[in-house]
Amino acid sequence: ALSTEAEAQALLSRLEKSLGFEKRALMHPIRVALTGVSQGPAVATLLWILGSEEARRRVDRVLALLVSS
Repeated sequence: ALSTEAEAQALLSRLEKSLGFEKRALMHPIRVALTGVSQGPAVATLLWILGSEEARRRVDRVLALLVSS
């Protein structure tokens, strides 16, 4: 669980490093998966507000749509 926005930011930083993506290349698709729009609050803020379970559910839903198309 992400109990603070700082924890969400730390998670995103680890994800960027482990995948080798630049921050911008990673944040845009995650924001769209979480909200359905391309602009809005910081992704770390979204993750913190939604919580890890809801965020995972939304990302999994988008991934399933991509795989099935």
